[in-house]
Amino acid sequence: YTVLVSVPPFSVLKHVDQGMVKVVWATAQILGTISWNLRMKFPEPFDSLLRFLSLLQFDFFALDCHSKRANFLTRVNFACFTPMALAFIDLMVYFARRSVFIYQERKNVNQSNWHVKKAAYTLML
Repeated sequence: YTVLVSVPPFSVLKHVDQGMVKVVWATAQILGTISWNLRMKFPEPFDSLLRFLSLLQFDFFALDCHSKRANFLTRVNFACFTPMALAFIDLMVYFARRSVFIYQERKNVNQSNWHVKKAAYTLML
């Protein structure tokens, strides 16, 4: 954030209230879903605003394209369980990489110990 604020076009961000930005962002998120949730067509100025605000949504997976039976509950379940599934996959990859790293460290320690044992054995002769 401090690096971004030091760039001349973005130096205005120093003077913006972060709480206000969060409230405006949350309001834009809510307004962007109004037409989809209510399944209504609004008059033109407001409809254009809603279409613009829908671009700010973090809805990357359009379930309506994959299934005609997708409803609000399907979207909520997908939005809740997808991050948990990705976190679980991330955790499994972490443990797999950790076990490979530990195995390689043990292998390196055993090889280095073998050299020490061989050097000690040759010195004893």
